[in-house]
Amino acid sequence: MQTEQLSDFVALWECIQGVHLSEENDSISWRWTPSGSYTTASAYRIQFAGSLPHFESRKIWKVWRHIQTWSLPSPSTTDINAHWECLIHGLPKKETRTLSERLITSWWGIWKELNRRIFRSSALPPLEVAYLVWEEVQSRSLASSIDPGDI
Repeated sequence: MQTEQLSDFVALWECIQGVHLSEENDSISWRWTPSGSYTTASAYRIQFAGSLPHFESRKIWKVWRHIQTWSLPSPSTTDINAHWECLIHGLPKKETRTLSERLITSWWGIWKELNRRIFRSSALPPLEVAYLVWEEVQSRSLASSIDPGDI
């Protein structure tokens, strides 16, 4: 044997010194199923494990039901459109528009946070989300208050 081959043999010998063989049959267990058996479905499921945060859609519907019950004047129906009509009924057009813009901007900010959590696997604290919504409202207010003739 050449020196390099002898060196490789000694290195291999040192690596396998801690290996103990037995007479038992080998077995393979898939740790991603309770039975230990491999399935294509379990392989597909584990491929995405950890890439998306656990998402419970029931929570969104719970919040939505809660939003539907918000009211200042309380209509007899739980329909959100009826609530909205009660809130804006009798308001001047400018106030109606401002209230609508703020609500839509708030929902947009919440939607963007939901997408951040799903697609980026990161979450902002609620106060930071509220601050971002507030900044957006302020920016939109500033943008809509500028007279195009002044530019």
